[in-house]
Amino acid sequence: MRKVVLLLFMLWGQMCLAQGGAVSKSGESLDKETGSSFCPLDSIPDWVKEKTTQKEYELWKKASRYYQVDYSVLQKDLSKDQKRRLYESLEEACEKMEVCGKQEGVDEMLTFALPAPIDSTIVWNTCSYVKIDENLSFRKIEGIVFHSKDYPEAQVKVIVWCVYDKAKNSVQVIKEDMQKAGQAIEVNGSHTVGYDSANGRLYGSCGGSLVYWDEHKAYQSEDFYKGYNIPLE
Repeated sequence: MRKVVLLLFMLWGQMCLAQGGAVSKSGESLDKETGSSFCPLDSIPDWVKEKTTQKEYELWKKASRYYQVDYSVLQKDLSKDQKRRLYESLEEACEKMEVCGKQEGVDEMLTFALPAPIDSTIVWNTCSYVKIDENLSFRKIEGIVFHSKDYPEAQVKVIVWCVYDKAKNSVQVIKEDMQKAGQAIEVNGSHTVGYDSANGRLYGSCGGSLVYWDEHKAYQSEDFYKGYNIPLE
């Protein structure tokens, strides 16, 4: 079973996680990590109609033809921007499956995630700093954003390359990356970075799965979901 998670950031991304599912007595698939319920294909809970307009409901109906959908995002208090991005993402997911064909969507689950709480404990290091002129500077910044609770040597690292213009209070993100670190075997997921001009710092979120061999040589996988601020001064 493949789970498609659409992250509702100010800058949103998409990630695909290989994830097993159990089946509840009601026929819904249960995500082993989060406990989220995914309805069977062509199935929509009655309460969804009360939470949506006719146009929105038709879009959920279309999505249910291609995905086992987790509708719990509709029970959350969404801002106007988050709601707009929700339906933009939903429409894009449907268009993707219309191109690929229904058969490919049979084993896919669709869910939506809100921004993760900010983790202020992450330590960010400026690995490279080049002063271009009085106001412009290039920076390469990295930090370990997640590690396994049971095996801290398995880690996830985020790296950002950017040019900071102090005079214009702006940042050009040249590149961003999320990598395995330490004893991790693989990291799957998505990440995004933007600039908070009001506070003069970068902000971002990431989510996915960390894969590693533990001290007993057993294969392990942990999901993670992080929000963070990256200082520039």
